[in-house]
Amino acid sequence: MTESYESFITTNLGEEDAMSSKQEQANGQTVQSISSFDSLSLDDVRRKEADLIRESVATSGGTLHDITCREAARKTIAQLAFEGEHLITYFVKRTKNQEKMEDLCDEAGVPSNQILRLPSMEDCDCFGRMPPSLAKALLERIRDLLYENGYHTKRIHDEMGLPDCEYMEKRKEIDRKTENGELDQYSIVIAHHNHVRISRLFEGRVPVIDGLNCGSFEKTFDDISNVLDPFLASKDSLPLKDTDELLQYLGRGEQKEGLLRWFQDEGVEYLTESPDIDDLHHRQAPFIVLALLLANPRSNGLWSYNLGDWFEDSINVENDIQRRVVYKEGQDDDESDSSFDGGPDIGVLSTADLNSSQGIVALDTDPIERMWNTIHQTEFEERSVISHDSRRKKLVLDKMDCSIEQYNEDSTKHASSFKTIAPKKDPAILEDICDTISGKPYLFSTKKAREEYQGIMAFAYTDGGQNYESFIPEFPDQDHFALFNSPHPGDHYLKRWAAYSNFTLKKKGGTGTDKFYEAMREGDAEIDNESLGTQFYHHFVHNRVLRPILSIGEREDSSPTFHLNHCCVPPWLQDAWGKEKSVCYNRGKKQSLLDFLEKVEEATKKEILENSDYTSKRGVRKAVNDLEEEGKLESWQDWDDHGRKKYALLD
Repeated sequence: MTESYESFITTNLGEEDAMSSKQEQANGQTVQSISSFDSLSLDDVRRKEADLIRESVATSGGTLHDITCREAARKTIAQLAFEGEHLITYFVKRTKNQEKMEDLCDEAGVPSNQILRLPSMEDCDCFGRMPPSLAKALLERIRDLLYENGYHTKRIHDEMGLPDCEYMEKRKEIDRKTENGELDQYSIVIAHHNHVRISRLFEGRVPVIDGLNCGSFEKTFDDISNVLDPFLASKDSLPLKDTDELLQYLGRGEQKEGLLRWFQDEGVEYLTESPDIDDLHHRQAPFIVLALLLANPRSNGLWSYNLGDWFEDSINVENDIQRRVVYKEGQDDDESDSSFDGGPDIGVLSTADLNSSQGIVALDTDPIERMWNTIHQTEFEERSVISHDSRRKKLVLDKMDCSIEQYNEDSTKHASSFKTIAPKKDPAILEDICDTISGKPYLFSTKKAREEYQGIMAFAYTDGGQNYESFIPEFPDQDHFALFNSPHPGDHYLKRWAAYSNFTLKKKGGTGTDKFYEAMREGDAEIDNESLGTQFYHHFVHNRVLRPILSIGEREDSSPTFHLNHCCVPPWLQDAWGKEKSVCYNRGKKQSLLDFLEKVEEATKKEILENSDYTSKRGVRKAVNDLEEEGKLESWQDWDDHGRKKYALLD
């Protein structure tokens, strides 16, 4: 624990919690709790998180904040930009979030001429209006080929002689200001995570990284041959004719010394310089070839290597953008897990070295410190105002006044494929929610689930919605939200990211809330760490469901209710609901039952069977039990009719 952080704890949280935090650090934890939590309001939590961010901005080193009130944290950054004591560079995913920070800065009083938002590819419209001198089809093919090979928009403009658009005009102006050292005139520079590798954005400024955007640092390839063959074919001096021949060298030790020597002698230029755009091979290809020659096997079907080690040991070259490569050779020996299949052949993580900056402030929710360290090559110190699970739960249920209703207690509903989406039951649950609230909920779900819902008319029961994967804190002013399906990226994704962090991850068993993973270092059984493996799983699945809960719960004067059709929320919140709700979803048969009872007013199960679409006594029995539990039917013993059990609609 840094001295300034300890001072913050003592000043803001009291001597008792400062001692508690020291003890937690001795036990391998770097977060602390708040004493007398029950007496704190939501505003108190916001203020304490804001104070902790302010304390971190004023210190050096990397600090990773576990944030519960994200909107308040962003307002704190805007306020710091207004005060002007520290120049801020703020990194966040998606143009809408960048525009939101611009608005917050404007509300905080930051003059517009002191706010600079870096343009992104979304601002470029050149590829929508083709120059008349070039055929549209040809230009699109050139564009696609260059994008496929890893070249960015600015270089494509330069190489192809495209006319300056608004995007290019902004880029040229920013490049000029950056080269002339004129960025100091801006209190805040707002950028995308893709810009993190631009070291000049860190000079004399405090970088604030909002969220862990894995996609900005990782490139995956479904077919390794399409990436490597053009490079191998273009290098006559490299004695490899194609990818198939390269893969024969996996794990063959001394037999590949000559190939490694080629990279030390001739190939280093392809690794340390930007290749000629006319080469028409992917920029990552030489790195992948070298990594596969050096790769080490893992016991879950992966091979991996950190090229930073080779740069330092073999050619004594410092490379700020290092690469970690993971190759999927085949199925995990210990599993028959189909979710391993279908992943990309290879993944390349291009990390950014931020050690040259004076300090870094990172914002995340329930973060994995190891992942932040790996991506940014920085040792972060994790900081949190609320660390105890019981207090996190109280924050959501009491301070934010959230309610949770749950329909499938044991189902994870991982919607990484259409097979987990219930085309009858999911719309029925949404309709039941509509009946309960006399309105329509706002729907959060996965991209694939929303595509399927379009075909089964599920959106007729919703008031808009968005995907977990592209979550933006914008939603209607209402209090009912449906959180359907969970965004599992596939076990191949979890395993690949564990490998980047030098761990081997395996799914060990369990279903529903009992599902767990194991992470271990290869060849070192004593570092077997079940909790880290499960933490990876929770981070990519449960925390994505948690984000809209916290964001909506943070609103003023709101008492939101969240309707879940799965169990994938963080473990500390999984008992926040009462009894699982049951919903009628076989609409055809059950509707015929309801229509019959509406006509006759009361009936026995035998009469229902004879006058509805049901064909078995068991089906009728289950239907009337479900409808009774939902409060739509009542039953009684009719002693005037020999004690037969009768059923009728409830008013």
